[in-house]
Amino acid sequence: MKKYVKKNRKTYILLIVFSLIVSILYYNIRKPNAYKIFLNQKYMGYVSDKNIFYDGEREFKNYLENKFEKVKYKDNVILKKSKISGEHLLNTNEVKSKLMDFSTNEVLVYTVKCDGKDMGVICKKNQIKEIFNSIKDIYKDKLKVQNINYFKINNAVTIKERDIKISSISSDLNSMSNVVESNILKQKDLLKIELEVNKEYKTDIKPSTVMKASNKLLKGKRQIQFQGEKGSKIIYESIHLKNNEIINKKIYEEKVIKPSKDKIVLVGTKEPTIVAAMSLSIPSRGKISSPFGRRWGKMHKGIDIAAPIGTPIYAALNGVVKYAGWQQGYGKVVIINHKDGLESKYAHCSKILCKKGDKVNKRQLIANIGNTGRSTGPHVHFEVRKNGVPFDPEKYLQ
Repeated sequence: MKKYVKKNRKTYILLIVFSLIVSILYYNIRKPNAYKIFLNQKYMGYVSDKNIFYDGEREFKNYLENKFEKVKYKDNVILKKSKISGEHLLNTNEVKSKLMDFSTNEVLVYTVKCDGKDMGVICKKNQIKEIFNSIKDIYKDKLKVQNINYFKINNAVTIKERDIKISSISSDLNSMSNVVESNILKQKDLLKIELEVNKEYKTDIKPSTVMKASNKLLKGKRQIQFQGEKGSKIIYESIHLKNNEIINKKIYEEKVIKPSKDKIVLVGTKEPTIVAAMSLSIPSRGKISSPFGRRWGKMHKGIDIAAPIGTPIYAALNGVVKYAGWQQGYGKVVIINHKDGLESKYAHCSKILCKKGDKVNKRQLIANIGNTGRSTGPHVHFEVRKNGVPFDPEKYLQ
């Protein structure tokens, strides 16, 4: 009897131990190892620990409260213990992202319109100023200036507040104001922008020309003594633009960096030197009808000797015929080279009695008086030049 009781006790102990092991194994197999998330009665995912969800939710709420002026929390969250195998477990960032996609929380946003057209929404009211400043910066770059003194968008830009579900907004909240800015700029043909800027730029200073008298140069001659040098200066200019058109420009300051150097031109005052012993033979019989000097508002560069048509014309000095023919305004002309830069001209002839290259002597017949070219009557226009500069021949006639 004792043996039987002892044997049954062992069996009973073994059954208890076996049952305990089975119970432990069963519990371990069925033991919850995750939390199933229900957001507003909809499955959202699994987390391994409640704190992972709470951390993600806290970051989500902080994010909303930083981005928006007002948040209405309406979400209903249930975390249910679950046993999973192989399912994906969400991390904190993924929880935050899922809440953005499925949350029914509402936020206060501002709808922006330009001339009645919808441009998008912004998170905070003061973001419209940031958008305007960003557009202002675009014009800074466009105009290549550092500052804009005055900037105004004259279009009817309005903002209106409204509540909206966070899940219906782009997950990239930072891009919302960029979208509004982009849509406003797309209205460029209709955009009415008025601004005023100060602009500075470097420019050349052209040298002035200074004329200086020189008694070393013959009268009528000019010579550049110094070519001059460009200078440089900075121009400070105020520009007023309206609808991309310049309305007004005003230079308010000039700063010279490098002064220009004047161009100096020497003007001859020296009268032509005529050899004292030189004397000119009177080219024709007649009366001096017009002397050397100013006449009818112009310079008369010779003397006119009036005589009947056909009256002989003689060479004033020995020389070589440089030209014999027609010359505009002078009609038929003879020009004689007397060397040393001295030339004589006989104009308005009726007939030329010499040719180019002929050697002629003083008082030799070379032509006849006429009325050719621009002439008021029969005469010879007698002109003498020294190195190209005309002088009064009457002083040297004999």
